[in-house]
Amino acid sequence: MAQAKLDTTALWVNLDSIQISATRINKEWTRVSRSITEIYKDRSETDLRLSLNEYLKEVPGMFNMNASNFAQDARLSIRGFGSRSSFGVRGVKLLIDGIPETTPDGQGQLDAIPLSIIRSIEVIRGPAASLYGNASGGVVSMSTFSETNFNAANEENLVGRLLYGSFGTFQAQTSYLNKFGSTFVLGNASYSTSDGFRQNSGFQQTNLSLRASHQFSKYSKLSVLVDYMNSPQADDPGGLNLTQVSMDRRAAAPGNVTFGSTESVDQLRTGLSYSYKVNDTNTFDTYTFYSKRGFRGVLPFSPSGVIELERNYVGQGSSYTVVRKQNGTTQTLKYGYDVASQLDNRDRFNNDTIFDAEIKVLNQAETFKTVGVYVLGDFNLGSLALSGGLRFDHHAIKIRDDFPPLDLRSGEVNLSVLNPSFGLNYELHSDLSLYASFSRGFETPTLNEYGNNPVGGSGFNFLLQPQTSTNIDLGLNASPHPDLQIKVNLFRTLTEAEILPFEVDSLPGQRFFGNTGSTSRLGLETHLRYEPSSRWSAVMSYTFMNVMFDDYVQEGIDFGGNFLPGIPAHQGFLSMSYDFDFGLKLRSDNHYVGMLYASNDNSVPIAAYVTSDLHLSYSWKGSRFGLEPFFVVKNILGTEYFDNVRINAFGNRFYEPAAGLNFYGGISFWI
Repeated sequence: MAQAKLDTTALWVNLDSIQISATRINKEWTRVSRSITEIYKDRSETDLRLSLNEYLKEVPGMFNMNASNFAQDARLSIRGFGSRSSFGVRGVKLLIDGIPETTPDGQGQLDAIPLSIIRSIEVIRGPAASLYGNASGGVVSMSTFSETNFNAANEENLVGRLLYGSFGTFQAQTSYLNKFGSTFVLGNASYSTSDGFRQNSGFQQTNLSLRASHQFSKYSKLSVLVDYMNSPQADDPGGLNLTQVSMDRRAAAPGNVTFGSTESVDQLRTGLSYSYKVNDTNTFDTYTFYSKRGFRGVLPFSPSGVIELERNYVGQGSSYTVVRKQNGTTQTLKYGYDVASQLDNRDRFNNDTIFDAEIKVLNQAETFKTVGVYVLGDFNLGSLALSGGLRFDHHAIKIRDDFPPLDLRSGEVNLSVLNPSFGLNYELHSDLSLYASFSRGFETPTLNEYGNNPVGGSGFNFLLQPQTSTNIDLGLNASPHPDLQIKVNLFRTLTEAEILPFEVDSLPGQRFFGNTGSTSRLGLETHLRYEPSSRWSAVMSYTFMNVMFDDYVQEGIDFGGNFLPGIPAHQGFLSMSYDFDFGLKLRSDNHYVGMLYASNDNSVPIAAYVTSDLHLSYSWKGSRFGLEPFFVVKNILGTEYFDNVRINAFGNRFYEPAAGLNFYGGISFWI
């Protein structure tokens, strides 16, 4: 986003003024009792903007993979929640401007997120079911540019960017922002395409977005959200074994080439939100949204390897907040509800040859309906702040088999759960506070996971059960200097019936899911941000995480004491940036990922690695026009590592190699 029209907070974050909103009750960052990381747009001016992973590397406790396989989408995991995902995001709640992107069953797709207009991100690490219900092992709440964080001038404000890079990568993006009296408007369009580093890994994608808000008075505001995404091509190169990797890191899996493994997606998301300040102490908020997603995928196996999915997702929620101040204390109560309904119409076709690719072999209607009611409280008693929440959720899940002979694969289940949370924060000093929290997590299998039965390949898998978690956090938030922010926390999480993927011999390439016994997580997370001026800054984070099977026996094999696959024990990130007086900007991002395992038996270790990226740009600003050419060297060390690891893959096809040294560059402009 161009910087000429931004207010100063878009370039330089005032650490003292940071407010956290993802907890559904706004608080200063030093007084929260959860482990939260906030990220701001100023660090992403030269990023590729093709994957949310680029924005989240600094978040401790978060591990991201699969940034370049656009058929599978980026894989985000927070403290190991979400690591099981074979595509998209599981176990992590995604929100865009307060509107859920994650469906009621816990699936989240990142391909439709308008990365070009993301202003800030807040990440809650650890179970947050008392706040958001199902699949809240962590929360990623994204906010786009709005009239409150963008200083829209009276004249036109048009910004744009052109980018070219390795592997035939091209991107064009433009945005228009303006404020007309009490109305703010933001429009954005972007087009991206690439041939991909590996064979059969190209993609094309178009994103269109609209944001508008109108302030009726100082008491009421209406906001509108519209996002449209079309991706006619996202090829899947598949996983390789080590022999194939050693022969050619850029090769695709033979089966993926034979079947032409690819997907196409079309998605529309619309949303409305309204806020009304009843009086000085009471506020009413409500939202509603509708999302429609069409998907067609060609998988690298036969039969039934062609999938067509049409998803309709609708939801609505409201809350009422009451604030009371007396005798130097502040009491905040929020009452609310969220309702949502997801309908997936799923068809499968044979793909033995091109001639019978349209022979239907499956027709399922899958529904997931949920109702959640909650009450949240926050009590500021001077140095001591208490917070708590209680949420009840009811889920109705049904799979109806509409393919003759009928009802052979049908099933339904109803699940209800009550999740509490409690936290306290004690301010030892104005720049140092300690906190402790207790929270519960609840995660159902997704409709895709319920509807992939290892017995027969489809139908309702009644053996799958929800997973539950109990979590304790201990931490500190410190700001010993106005320009320095330090966060350190310890966590312990116990999980029952963890859901993990596996493959079977008869259907290689198709993922199924099963429950483990119990697992435990123990970890340390640290995050440091130093921003002494608008010219230079540094961000550093480190994570130690021990995630293990406590009790898990599968087919007579005892995995107790093994590490969960797909989760590194150590992770580190260091980013430094400096802006010179004459307009040159430098930024260095360095990422360390420790060893992890690819299988439950821990027989396949994936080596640790370090990657470094160098960002350079030059900013020229005129009175009404500005230019910023930029150039980025990715993986400047030429590290050989894996962009994705397919957990428990059949035939040792765990590996998706990442690109070595590569480049991209372009120019941003604004009027």
